[in-house]
Amino acid sequence: MSSVETNKETIRGLIQNVWNGGDLDGVSTYVAPDIVFHDAPTPNLPPGIEGVKHIPAFWRSSFPDMEITIDDLIGEGDMVVQRFRMRGTQNGELMGVPPTGRFVEMEGINFFRLKDGLLEERWGIADVLSALQQMGVLPA
Repeated sequence: MSSVETNKETIRGLIQNVWNGGDLDGVSTYVAPDIVFHDAPTPNLPPGIEGVKHIPAFWRSSFPDMEITIDDLIGEGDMVVQRFRMRGTQNGELMGVPPTGRFVEMEGINFFRLKDGLLEERWGIADVLSALQQMGVLPA
């Protein structure tokens, strides 16, 4: 298997087992200890693997039935680009918004850099504005 295919399998495993399966202890199977996030700062996000554990735990607390699907997964060299879709019902608090019980579908894109089959850097963006509109917090 090429390194590009290995890297894509790492991302698939991370999504399936950690995000969808909730296996936070398995994060180190997919992520380098000193991973770097290049996203907008997230308050109180711990660095490294603990931060990686925090993010799916945060979203799953708001959307307990959350499921991530991979719409596209493209690899070249040490980079993998993922276009994804998150679906779930907001049955937990989200950024101060009490549970609405509304079904939400949110799209996003992640860029991952991997080394030796482990995720080392991530850049990502998700359509949180659309999610807030679907929850009825903001006007459409």
